[in-house]
Amino acid sequence: RGRLKRVRGYEAKARTAIERAEADGVQALICSFDRDGVQNSYRLQDARKARDGAHARGSRLPCVLAMPIEKVEAWLIGDANNVQRLLPSAHPKRVHGPEKIADPKSILLGLLKERGLDEAQTCDDLASQADLKTLRLTCSRSFDPFMDEVKREIVMGLRL
Repeated sequence: RGRLKRVRGYEAKARTAIERAEADGVQALICSFDRDGVQNSYRLQDARKARDGAHARGSRLPCVLAMPIEKVEAWLIGDANNVQRLLPSAHPKRVHGPEKIADPKSILLGLLKERGLDEAQTCDDLASQADLKTLRLTCSRSFDPFMDEVKREIVMGLRL
């Protein structure tokens, strides 16, 4: 968990994350990259180069690469019931269709600011308490394929 602040380029970020995970002895790795606009679709392909390169060098670390449409905050607000429960008075229609929202981060930060809530803690709570089936439905363009990859790469990989 954490950001790679001194590494530039998404292939290098993924490679560094994989190397750090292997050095730390983790069982599996999930790297998430915000797309931040259609022009940045290359980010996921660059990260895949690093993962494929690590596997070619013999790495057995299961690694899932995720790219929410447009930002990970779309996933955080994708479960309206969860948002309503954790951010009382948040109207679920404000977060309807999270993958279609141009800037879901500003929506989420606005909800947090209105309530004076800590961003890091509330985002952790939103992520850990979200209903995955709901996210697969509301964020079907990005979360659904992500969960399929988690199942394929991590769940099945750990069984081997």
